[in-house]
Amino acid sequence: MEKQTLLDKKPIVVTLIVLLNTVAIMWPGMIQHHLIQKPFINGIFTLSLYIAFNELWQLMMRMMYSKDKQFTWQIQYIKWIISGILILIISISNNWLIGLILVAYEAFQLFMFRNQYHYMETIFYPITEGLFKGLILNTLLILGTPFTFHFQTIQPFILPVIIFMIVATLEQQIYGYIQDTSQTSMLFIIFNVLLLITSIWFNFTQQLSWLITILELVMAYLLLRIFNESKYHPLKQNLIVALYAALIIALVTL
Repeated sequence: MEKQTLLDKKPIVVTLIVLLNTVAIMWPGMIQHHLIQKPFINGIFTLSLYIAFNELWQLMMRMMYSKDKQFTWQIQYIKWIISGILILIISISNNWLIGLILVAYEAFQLFMFRNQYHYMETIFYPITEGLFKGLILNTLLILGTPFTFHFQTIQPFILPVIIFMIVATLEQQIYGYIQDTSQTSMLFIIFNVLLLITSIWFNFTQQLSWLITILELVMAYLLLRIFNESKYHPLKQNLIVALYAALIIALVTL
């Protein structure tokens, strides 16, 4: 009988995935907020809980989707109640526009994992995942108080958007019910090339060092190699992807 490691225990792996994804989502906004030096929006801890809760929910939904199953509407209602309470707390403490953005995120999640649409199998899944997790949720962290926003502040989020698109294509590979590997492989290549081109552009504008661009290529290679070696262990693959996202986003935003 083989001795089990910590990574063989499902609750620990799930917890690690949720924590890493939450950090990856919030890190770019936190860094930019520090550089702007404005007060945080009120309820930053509640927003962190909301993001972590939704990462857990999405992970469970992806696992269900891979088996062509979905939660009953009764469970979905409970999820909406919990999310609604958190959104209400955040909205009351700040501006109702933040609440509307989070409600839109809830609608996106509902549509994303309904089996009859197979939305997770389409190219729109990585694009919307990248926009929400790389840009929109991070934008909430740099709004600050008073409630202001400038379009030039979203430039640092371009690379995180592309990185989350890469992450989403790998999630398609792990949990996709249709399992169109040719599409996900092509999207993985396209988004990595896009990441490389954007990084080179940032190199020439002196917003990113060439060393980081080289490390991006090394990490992409290691990700693909380790990912394929864990082919028959979906949660371990997901953990590898979450670790990649957290590390590379920390790298490109420092």
